[in-house]
Amino acid sequence: MRRVATVAIVLIATVMGAQFPAWGQDVAPNPNVPITSRPLTPLAWYGIGSIACAAVSPMIGTIVLGREMTLSEVNRMTLSCFLGPVGWLLGPVLFPDPVVTPTPPPTPPTPPADDKKDATKDGATAPGASTTPATPDSMKK
Repeated sequence: MRRVATVAIVLIATVMGAQFPAWGQDVAPNPNVPITSRPLTPLAWYGIGSIACAAVSPMIGTIVLGREMTLSEVNRMTLSCFLGPVGWLLGPVLFPDPVVTPTPPPTPPTPPADDKKDATKDGATAPGASTTPATPDSMKK
């Protein structure tokens, strides 16, 4: 009986300890953490805005133009995002427009002249083009 009572007490203590584990812990004191955050400087905002402009402006340009932008257009746009009006002046100098030469449309190929000969130019006929069908009697000869 004593053994059963001891097991019951240990079991009750284990169940109660498992249900309320935080009661046995002490609350840690608040550490004095220095405040290290500062507002962003204007140069940081300029950098963030330039990177965002360089990432988004080719997407908007593609939507507005309704076609894929050329590499020189994207490079000019990116330069304008980072340098502003100076980029507008330097863009055409650094990234000139590609030279497009107009090419006439290709002429359709002319069809070959019809020869009165059979399948090949030397007069040979293609296999299976004979007029008499192959029969077992004709193959015996």
